[in-house]
Amino acid sequence: MKIGRGLLVASLAVAALVAVVATGPRGGRDTRERARHESPIEEAQTAAPAETPKVPSGPAPAPIAAPAEIAPSVAETVRPAHVLVVRLVNFDATLLEEPKLRVRALLDGDVEPFDAVRANANRTGETRLDVSSLFRGVTPVQRLDVSVDHPGYDLAVVGLNVPAAAEPPVEHRVDVTLRRAGILTGKVLEEGGAAAAGAVVSLFRLSSDAAIAGVVVSAVADAEGRYRIRRAESGRFQIVATKTGWCAASDFADVEVGAEHGAPTLVLTTGVAVEGHVRLAGKGAVAGATVLAWRTDTGERIDDELVRFADGTIDAPQRTVHTDHEGAFRFESLPRGTVGVAVEDLPRIHRGALADASVRDHVHRVVTAPATKVDFDIPLSTLVVDVRSGDQPVPSVTVMVQCGDQATTRDAVFGPMPIVLVPGASYKLSVTSEEFAPYTGEGTAGGVGEERVHRVDLEPRRPRPSLVVTVRASDGAVIGKCSLGLWKQGSKGPMPTFEREERGVDNRFRFTGLEPGRYRMVVRPGANLFGSEAYWSDATSEIDIPDEGDARASVDVDPCGRIRIGVKRGDGHWINARCIVRDAAGEAIPVSFTGRDRKDGVAAGWDSMPAALAMIDQALRPGGYRLEVSADGFATQTVDAIVRTGETTIVTVNLVAK
Repeated sequence: MKIGRGLLVASLAVAALVAVVATGPRGGRDTRERARHESPIEEAQTAAPAETPKVPSGPAPAPIAAPAEIAPSVAETVRPAHVLVVRLVNFDATLLEEPKLRVRALLDGDVEPFDAVRANANRTGETRLDVSSLFRGVTPVQRLDVSVDHPGYDLAVVGLNVPAAAEPPVEHRVDVTLRRAGILTGKVLEEGGAAAAGAVVSLFRLSSDAAIAGVVVSAVADAEGRYRIRRAESGRFQIVATKTGWCAASDFADVEVGAEHGAPTLVLTTGVAVEGHVRLAGKGAVAGATVLAWRTDTGERIDDELVRFADGTIDAPQRTVHTDHEGAFRFESLPRGTVGVAVEDLPRIHRGALADASVRDHVHRVVTAPATKVDFDIPLSTLVVDVRSGDQPVPSVTVMVQCGDQATTRDAVFGPMPIVLVPGASYKLSVTSEEFAPYTGEGTAGGVGEERVHRVDLEPRRPRPSLVVTVRASDGAVIGKCSLGLWKQGSKGPMPTFEREERGVDNRFRFTGLEPGRYRMVVRPGANLFGSEAYWSDATSEIDIPDEGDARASVDVDPCGRIRIGVKRGDGHWINARCIVRDAAGEAIPVSFTGRDRKDGVAAGWDSMPAALAMIDQALRPGGYRLEVSADGFATQTVDAIVRTGETTIVTVNLVAK
């Protein structure tokens, strides 16, 4: 049977649309996130499915054209949810190089974005850029930072606030005004007149304001020692040239935006070389020791790596080298004058030993040119920890040596382990291993240059007991993973004695390697104990862990919702705050908070919230809650929040200064 080509095309197109309609919606997620980021495709999933045309029997009918409305309908479902429209102001379209456009999203809670959107900007009109990918995370987007980079202009960065109620599809518009860059040219020479090829020339902004002082831009000198720095702002700058093996050179220059300026020639000098050896009294050369050198004259720190000294020069506040296998070290091109040299660290040394009064004077020196030699003979003793079981060395043990309030730990130790101590120091020693019972002991270090051995004989450890937890969900759901926290009876601290996450089978989870005793047990289904985003209630009870064998517990949990909360001050910055959560009856609920700092590191709090948009670790049963928020110097505020099953309610509190 022949089928008309037009009817076949129409049938396939409509069948594809029906397949899209059949796709189910996604599960629970942040309430505000759902409202802001539903895509047109998801909207299409709620539409009634089209009826598939039937192919009649008999002679082939005349070709039927595909319905005209199908193509626009499909195109509509893939349009970007968020479009950024950028217009350049004051850009010279005759320039050959295209401007580089970069867009980053600053997320709510000062969370750094995972990625950025990059493109070439249109030189004559508007640039339309799909930035939907920046909005797909769980954390809401607070602001878009739009930067335009071109060699002929200053780097321009414009911040664009994103309305909290913006629902896709959204068109964000921004104008970026460009300014002509200033240009600074010059030359770098080595002492003696040769070109300093490869020297790095940096422009430093001169300002008493630490927030804007520092490096503006850098360039590299070519084979003739020449450099050309674009995008110099108007004002007075310090120019600094650096090159490995040479002392830095610096001078000053005035720059005006839109003009080209010549800078004074910079001459790198050789400086002074300082060398020496590090030895341990009675033991000889020390390989791998860390040695520091620094200028003793005072200076003003201008960034994380450089200091401007009183004579106007800029240099690193300190330099670091390590000793070779013979204990030798060498610093090249230290500035002429007085420098300090010190041994900062030794391999296998006990923490704090070099700061002890009996040792400190032996690891610090002051060198003044033309003196270029300095040796260190350090009066310490050696403790050798020899861990065995019977006559055999025990692999992979952890050794901790404590002297006073300072402790040094070594992991994965195998065989005799030397630790350098202050002579005559009293110490406590502990040794742990997965397969052996823990050991504790004490002793006294030997005299200067003396080596003493502390022999440890470990006994095999008895098998540790386990806990098997069965989780019963009220709605019969299967839970794939579960976290357990155990607090030793009588413990009042916020951190559990034991914490672990395990995956299970048929809602049963086994936690091994426990210590016997009575504990307060918290079972948190679905996620980690801290930073959880699962929607199940906690189960709390007392549990006895036997000396051996398995303990068993069954717990009941219910579907819940969550609250994520952040506190800001008047200028919009997140601040640390205290929060009391009360249920509908007014009873305070013990909670903890977990947020993320700007470097995406976890920040947790028990009696207070971190300065970020933080998650309450405990899932909450559906209903109304009252949040009492306070911070030092601010008036206390009370906020009501509604928790719904399978959703996260986001609460932002703006505190007013007293």
